[in-house]
Amino acid sequence: MDLKNRINSFTELGMCDPFNFDQDLIDAKAKVSKWKHNGLNVYKGVFLDMPKTIFLPKKSILKKIIRAVALFGKTEHRSLFFMRFGLLENHF
Repeated sequence: MDLKNRINSFTELGMCDPFNFDQDLIDAKAKVSKWKHNGLNVYKGVFLDMPKTIFLPKKSILKKIIRAVALFGKTEHRSLFFMRFGLLENHF
């Protein structure tokens, strides 16, 4: 587990902020398109075959996830809920 480097935004993981979806979708697509698909560049200059780190999000990201679950978790179909984060069900 990586206790030093924290995730500052959803786009760092190729996801979208459920409360700022339109702009984050553009940013996430740009971020993911820069990734090397024959190896994952987790840290600058370090390429891994497979992700080997569990990332810890910053507190602000966790609060947004909790807020999204509270607001949309029980009222929306699962695939629509995942889409709020820019995720397609069965594709992660």
